[in-house]
Amino acid sequence: MTNNTQRYERPEQVHLCYQATCEGDLSGVKEQVRRLLHDPEAASLGQVPHPEWLSSSLSEAIFRKDIEVVQFLLDEKVAGGDLPGDNAVRSQAFEVLELFLRYGWDINKPMGRNQPSVLGYYF
Repeated sequence: MTNNTQRYERPEQVHLCYQATCEGDLSGVKEQVRRLLHDPEAASLGQVPHPEWLSSSLSEAIFRKDIEVVQFLLDEKVAGGDLPGDNAVRSQAFEVLELFLRYGWDINKPMGRNQPSVLGYYF
């Protein structure tokens, strides 16, 4: 493996967190997040861990309407500041939308330039 390839690989915990999310295993998600983001050994392996690497786990938790996993991942800053309201609307995850509002999501924020808000786009 070359150094360029190693730079783009994700640690095993990213996949294991996604797997735990798919299984609805909150304790498994917590363990993988702890190992990835809070274990000093993870950072010493040459890669600074990024919470955003777990965005696919957040998307899966939204799709599954697993509010506990979504809340945990939001607390770990996996969304990187932008809450994925479009995922929640597409999944009809209304409890997740309520959670996003509690986290300060602007329900009226346009999705992009000259585009309606996420609710205007999907409804």
